[in-house]
Amino acid sequence: MIRPNFTRRIQNALKNKDTKVLKSLCETLHPASMAGLLIDFEYDDIWSIIRGVSPERRAEIFSHLEGSVQAEVAKHIPRRELATLVTYMSHDDRVDLIKRLPEEIEANLMMSLSEDEREDIQALASYEEGTAGSVMTSEYLTLMPELTAQEAIDFIRSEGSDKETIYNAYVVDENHKLIGFVTLRDLILAKPDKPIREFMSTDLIYAYASDDQETVARIIAKYDRISIPIIDNHDILLGIVTHDDALDVIESEYTEDIEKFMAISGKHEGDGYLNTPVYTHFRNRIYWVVILAFMGIMSGVVLHHFEETLSSLMILALYLPMLMDTGGNTGSQAATVVIRSLALGDIHTKDMLRVIWKELRIALMTCLILGILAFARVMFLSRSAHIPAGFELITIAWVIAVALSFQVISATLIGAMLPLVVSKAKLDPAVVASPAITTLVDITGLLIYFGTATTLLAI
Repeated sequence: MIRPNFTRRIQNALKNKDTKVLKSLCETLHPASMAGLLIDFEYDDIWSIIRGVSPERRAEIFSHLEGSVQAEVAKHIPRRELATLVTYMSHDDRVDLIKRLPEEIEANLMMSLSEDEREDIQALASYEEGTAGSVMTSEYLTLMPELTAQEAIDFIRSEGSDKETIYNAYVVDENHKLIGFVTLRDLILAKPDKPIREFMSTDLIYAYASDDQETVARIIAKYDRISIPIIDNHDILLGIVTHDDALDVIESEYTEDIEKFMAISGKHEGDGYLNTPVYTHFRNRIYWVVILAFMGIMSGVVLHHFEETLSSLMILALYLPMLMDTGGNTGSQAATVVIRSLALGDIHTKDMLRVIWKELRIALMTCLILGILAFARVMFLSRSAHIPAGFELITIAWVIAVALSFQVISATLIGAMLPLVVSKAKLDPAVVASPAITTLVDITGLLIYFGTATTLLAI
């Protein structure tokens, strides 16, 4: 493990104020690796560590820090130095930083930037969070169609150093309307005097600034693109979303879905567990915990209602956990499959009947296996149990197996239907996932269990 060694070297260099060692480490290690080491240090120390390197390298390392850490470190940076840092950051990264800064620091910083930079930041910051516009960058290459391949290569050589990517260049007309694109490979392989309009690709894959960022990330993954152009309703090129930003979006959306799946509310910004305040963790969890606890009271009401049934046949209580666990598992399985399919676009709300029919058939096959296993389990584990007069173990085992089978069918259908219904209402289906479905399935399971027992056993 080399990380502890590097961490100790940074600590010693800080203690001895050895700027040469700090500069050497910052220039030797990959920016992402260096940023990973910096999480062990205080915010003011982080700035002391990276301030001695070139502005470009400093911005690279800083950009790899988590968003909340960037905002805290920025509070310890003098205004002019912060302005220089922001100038060298990629356009989309600096917008994310500025959105996190306190209003006073943001206002002072914006005053220190050039007019062009302010306008660029304001333009990118104007797009709604979660849209393609909010994650795109304005650092991209555009070419005019009348340029030759050689002229385009010369242009890229002179202007491409500060662009997010040079592998794709977008061809625009005099009104900045997107009309095609060329890759660096196309330019290198084309005859030097051949105009771009003769070999550019017009089979454009693009997205609109108002499109959901997750949709754009899926397009990049589907078509294996390094970047994708973002246009407005008039086909004017506004920016691009690159593959690395798409990966960040996918990670962010995955984190959001997982947290919602476990009934964690609030913003899902992926700032890291340790960098998120305790109160924020508490606030994000408490709402759904309280709601689910209140819903759980209904289970107590059902049990109280069937108290006499339990008293007359205590063996039913022994197999109640088996029924509730099975219902929760099958319901969560169905919900997980449906939510994932909705997220990937494999199914839509119009497919609800087809999904229900498929899940019903799956549930019928599942309940057949689980029903047989439940029957055998009761017969084996309770063969020496005390059975009240008027009842037989085989009858009780059959009733429990039937109740379990009904519970599997009910839980599977609930797990499949709820995400579709919520999606139909234009809400995130992940919200009604695991804990909510499990609580609802527990209530319906108790009703099914005791309803089946009282009906078939005439208790």
